[in-house]
This record gives sequence, C-alpha cells and structure tokens, in this order.
Amino acid sequence: MCGQAEHGRFRIMSVNRRRVNDRPPRLYDLTGLQKDMSRMYGMTAARTLAALQHLYELKLATYPRTDSRYITHDDLETLTALLESGRLAQGFVTREGIPGHPRPELAVNDAKVAGHTAILPTMQLDAGKLEGLDDDERKVMTRIVRRMWEAVGDDHVHIVTEVKARLSDDTDREFSSRSDETVSAGWKAVETGHGPEPEDEETANPAGGRNVIPSNLMEGGVIRPVGKVTAEEGETRPPKPFTEATLLAAMEHASRCVEDKNLKAALDDDESHSGGIGTPATRADTIEKLVRSKLVERKGRQLHATTEGERLTDVVEPRLKDVLLTARMEQALSDVEHGKRGPSEVMDMFHREALRIPADATANLKADAVTRTANTDAQEWGDCPRCGQPVRKTGRMWQCSTNKTEKTKDGKWATTAGCGWKMFARIAGKTITDQTARRLLAGQSVTLKGFTSKSGKKFDAAIRIDKERGTAFDFDR
Repeated sequence: MCGQAEHGRFRIMSVNRRRVNDRPPRLYDLTGLQKDMSRMYGMTAARTLAALQHLYELKLATYPRTDSRYITHDDLETLTALLESGRLAQGFVTREGIPGHPRPELAVNDAKVAGHTAILPTMQLDAGKLEGLDDDERKVMTRIVRRMWEAVGDDHVHIVTEVKARLSDDTDREFSSRSDETVSAGWKAVETGHGPEPEDEETANPAGGRNVIPSNLMEGGVIRPVGKVTAEEGETRPPKPFTEATLLAAMEHASRCVEDKNLKAALDDDESHSGGIGTPATRADTIEKLVRSKLVERKGRQLHATTEGERLTDVVEPRLKDVLLTARMEQALSDVEHGKRGPSEVMDMFHREALRIPADATANLKADAVTRTANTDAQEWGDCPRCGQPVRKTGRMWQCSTNKTEKTKDGKWATTAGCGWKMFARIAGKTITDQTARRLLAGQSVTLKGFTSKSGKKFDAAIRIDKERGTAFDFDR
C-alpha cells in the first residue's frame, strides 16, 4: 500500500470546510479551577483550594467554595470596573490578549447563581501584589485573572477542513485528512505564549507542525504523488488512569453514568444542590482522604487504586459503588423540596439505608473471608520462595501462608507475623493470571506482553519470582 501511495495519484472524493465560532468559556467555579490547575500545572485539588482560600483571606479573590460559574446583574458593575481599571491587564496578560470590546454581560445569569457567584479577582489586586504570594498562590491568582479576560473576550474563530480521498487505481481504501486553521484567536489569545497548549492529535503532523490543507483543494481534483509514505501499526488503548482533573470532572458529571432520565435530572440539578458526586468544597478532601488511607496512590499526575483499594471495592456492597444510590437520594430530597414527599418519610428511608450499610459490609467481609479460605484450601499454588511454606491467594495477591495481617489503629493493614513474602497480581500495569502465577511459583521465567513503563510506554519482558521483592524483571532472558 505504501508503494501505491508514493507513486500513485489521489482523487479527492469530498472536501468539507466549515467556519467554527467557539464561544468564550464561563468564569470559574471551584471545581473548574481545580481541573485546570491540575491539567496545566499538576497541582492537586487540595493545593489549589488551599491557595485560593489564602487569596480569599487576603481579600484578593472572591469566595472560593462556589459551584456557580456566573455573576448576577448586581455584580455587573464590579466586573466592568475590574475590566476598565487596567490594573488587571499589565502583568497578567499580553496586549494581544486584551479584547478590543470586552463583553461582561456574557458572565451574567441570575438564574444560575443560587448562593455565591463565580470566582473573580477583587479591586484590591494588581500585578504588584503577586510578588508577595507563594508559587501556588501566584499561579492560581494569575489563572483567575486570565479566565476573567477569557470569559468576556471575542469568539475564537477557526476553519475546520476535512478531506477524503482515494488512490486513482484503488476504490476500496479511503484516506482522510483534517486541518484546523485559526482565523481569529479571540479569547484564546489570553493564554497564548504563557504555556504549552494541548496537542490536537487529529490535526497534528507526525513530521512536526500542523496539517495545512490548501484552500484551493476541490472535490474531484487529483493530487500528484506525495513522496515518501510510511505505515504505522497501532492498537486500541485502554482508558487512561484518572488524573485529578479527569476524576473531578467524573465526579462533577456523574450523571453520565445514569440512563434513567428522572434520576439523571435529579443528579444534574444544580439549583438545589451541587450537581454530581460531592460538592466543590468536599471533592478535594475526598480525594485526599483516599490517598491518606492508602486506598489510592499518586503516580506522577495519575491516580491509581492500591491493592487495599481494590480489596475494598471487591467486598463493598455493589449498591454503594453505584452512582444510582446518590441519584435516588437526590431525587428523594428534590421530592421533599417540591412537596411530593414528606420530610419524615425521606428521613426514615435514609435512616434505614444507614443501618443497612454496616450490616451488609460485615456480611460481605465474612463472605469474602470464607471464599478466600475455601480457595486457599482447594488450590495448590506452590512453595514460598523465602521460607518454603505453601503459598495462598488472598484477594489480588499471592502470599506465604504463614503471613498474618491485622488492621492497625490508623486503619492500615500491616503484616504482624510470617515471612512476609507476597506477589501482587498487577505488575507495571499488567495483570498476572492464575496460570502465570503457577508457572512463576514453579520456578519458570515467563515472558509477557503489554507492560507499561512509568513514562507510559508499552514493553514486553520476562518476569521471575524474587524472594525479596515478590517478582523481578528477567532482562537477561
């Protein structure tokens, strides 16, 4: 195919050009700011909240724990004054980033403000105040100011072109190309030059730079041979692990996992409560609590479940892992608000649910323990490489049968007896099957495909049992 493409001629089957106007983004609520600070600077949600809280105490930023992305008509005069003063331009954005005719009215929506308004700088801020802030606070404050300018800016105008073509002597295979050319940067000029922008894989040129499709390319035309052509083999990729930004987005938009229209609406209803799971004020602490409890661990900017976290999700009642539980509770509260149900009826329902949770959890833990004991008694895995005693499988790991674990006062699990040898079922992003575990415990070195390095690259390697570390890569093989 590469040879045909290098020397053949392409016939243009279709050319689709469209002018796209991207409206300015809305002002920040807390979750939106936390997502951007994670994406742009790798800051955790807790760090962003801490920095913003201090800026609020310094009277440089408005109230932080807000779930609104708009202001009211009463606040329009203040926003207009912030834009006209000039103090929030120099030192924050380039001259090209200042809109010629700011549109503060875009930020106004009384119906979308239930309590506190969107996050804005105050009249006490100027570029000189940045010098007295620490690095996190300076980044957060600058981003808030830039979002203010973005929210009132001009539309970002660009031309998107999509082309489909076939080789003149090949009617079976179709080739496509896409380009995205800026006509007017508009609000996107605010951040230009202040940091790297995410690469659009669809319009990126593998040789470097961006795809540019000539404006005179027309349907029915023929393109001469393009020159050197290479083919790259690819494979579908599993979903990427959560970052704080993507996890916050999933919590905020949890209704995407709900099909029932009424329950979806109850979960999305942000007029009576913060939509989704948690609130802007609690989501950061929820993530931090999972990390402190060692149920989740950070690997670079990614969040990964630990073995303890996976064990917890294995035994917890399925209803507690389903966002439908939150949706039904929100729907019940909405029914009370609109007079469809009585408060005492809903409180009784919540009380019964609260009593059922620990009872179900205890039953599941006992059932899990019985299942793991039965599996241990029924299956032979091999001998412990450290002490020679039988190996058993518990949850998502294999470990020496002499090991005893207990939960400490701080809620962590610790090995209190035994030789301590264990082998986890997941190594460098690759799950170890029961069959592979038996081969390893039999002393074999096993070659597997699909490991993932810390940089995210895939690689193949052999692994073997290691009496100190559980397993080790056998690169000599």
